[in-house]
Amino acid sequence: MEAGDEANKKYPTAIEVDNCNFTLNMPLIDALFKLRTNTQLIIKGSLFKDNYSVSRGGIILADYEQVEATVYNSTFESNFAFDGGIFFAHYGSHVRFEEC
Repeated sequence: MEAGDEANKKYPTAIEVDNCNFTLNMPLIDALFKLRTNTQLIIKGSLFKDNYSVSRGGIILADYEQVEATVYNSTFESNFAFDGGIFFAHYGSHVRFEEC
């Protein structure tokens, strides 16, 4: 996911995932959610089970600046990523969890 206008930080590109089941996925090159500059991801009440990646951040890769990912009331079971675990954030990006 990448913003159309990276310069305008007041209006990030945003997506919300609610009550979804992600099971037996293999995003071999990147994460299930790859977030780039000036983007927001909100995940609520979802299940992530038996997902595998050989990259960094098998579930969420918060890549570059001004990336915000927030996960609420979700379950993570038996997920694996070779480099960086199932979440990977850098360059001032943030991944936040509540009631997971």
